[in-house]
Amino acid sequence: MAQGEGTAEKKLAGVELTIRLEQGKHKRKGKRGVTMIKLCSGVLALMLLASGITGCSKPKITEEQAKAVVSEQHFRNSAFGPITIVSITHSNEGYAVKWERPNNCEAGTSYVDDKEGKVLRAEVSIC
Repeated sequence: MAQGEGTAEKKLAGVELTIRLEQGKHKRKGKRGVTMIKLCSGVLALMLLASGITGCSKPKITEEQAKAVVSEQHFRNSAFGPITIVSITHSNEGYAVKWERPNNCEAGTSYVDDKEGKVLRAEVSIC
């Protein structure tokens, strides 16, 4: 029996040693795991922040409404004839409406706020 007890003791010691080694590994993995969780949380927070900044700014007015705002403004302010809308593009700040008035050799771009529908600024050139 002494031999069996010795074997049992060795096995028991081997189990304890294995447990201790595994606990040491878990401690190291635990530190790495905490670091990875912090890193992943930080990346996720940045992604949510970035998507919140860019994704929530949906225009409240349509392209057609922006065209109408620019046409109305130039109709009221000039006796040189109507304007023709050449193109319209949307960016972060609003709509860029390019227009021309052939009767006066005039062309320009009006920038319309996409939330309130007001002209923010305009660039005009006359030949």
